[in-house]
Amino acid sequence: MVNQLKKQKVQQLTELISTAENFFLIKVGNIKHQQLEKIRKDINQYSAKIKFLKNSLFEKTINKLSSSKAEFREFRQKVFPLKENTAVVLDGTDIYEVLKKISEYAKDYEELQFKGGYIDSTVYDSQNLDRLSKLPSKQELLSKIYLSIKSPVSRLHTALQFNTTKVYLIIKELAKKQAN
Repeated sequence: MVNQLKKQKVQQLTELISTAENFFLIKVGNIKHQQLEKIRKDINQYSAKIKFLKNSLFEKTINKLSSSKAEFREFRQKVFPLKENTAVVLDGTDIYEVLKKISEYAKDYEELQFKGGYIDSTVYDSQNLDRLSKLPSKQELLSKIYLSIKSPVSRLHTALQFNTTKVYLIIKELAKKQAN
């Protein structure tokens, strides 16, 4: 009976992981329940799910999936063996923002660390996930590009406007002198 329950859990995990476009593992250590719920609520803003799991069942799931996809074989090589308490964070509207949120919490809680992940068809180890979480978001990059394009144009506009304003003021002064 217990064996059947484990098989069902492995099957559920297999379905979750195979349908997820992005996922990553985090070490949760001995973080208190209230803190974990706070993290869950924060990442829920981005439609991401966090699921706590048994390492052995997750390893069986990845082993099962690695028979059909090379990415999961690579994941198995980079991330396994799993130790300590683990949670998987799945999908979300913006997985990079979820990474940033988890990284922010990792600064507050030493027990919270990245273990590895599969994002945009690429396997990342813990160090690369940490680097990825520190990159600026797409919105930040777009605003920087916009400002870098806008800045020279606005300076040109000001320079051109300054000269016309200067000419206007000179003509206005000349007109006053002639009127006197």
